[in-house]
Amino acid sequence: MNQLVVGVSGAQVIVQADSTRPAPLRRDQALFTHASFVDFHRPGIRGIGLSRVLVLSSAASVPAATFEATAADGFLQVASTTLALVVLRGGLKVGAVAAGRESAIIVGADAPMSAVATSAQVLSFARPS
Repeated sequence: MNQLVVGVSGAQVIVQADSTRPAPLRRDQALFTHASFVDFHRPGIRGIGLSRVLVLSSAASVPAATFEATAADGFLQVASTTLALVVLRGGLKVGAVAAGRESAIIVGADAPMSAVATSAQVLSFARPS
């Protein structure tokens, strides 16, 4: 299994995949693992809900997806290899579909080539080219 773990917001999280050594994951960082089991810990005492991560899992037979974080306001180019767009802040409209904060748009094989962002921070996940 392929797992791409992306730190979205909040405090550092410690990630341990199977029997590997625990590794810190901060906001806007990513960790890739072939492990089927991933364990998350927050160091120290922190309030509930302050650390957010996004996990994209796929079968090991499928090439692992890549991700890119983009800040945009206005026109946003969407690559034909794009699988999904996750709106972290602001808003995003792809064709007739609008997504607000902490929402996702699954793009699929017939990816539109453009989107309109409103003060947005967007994570785009794509298949390798």
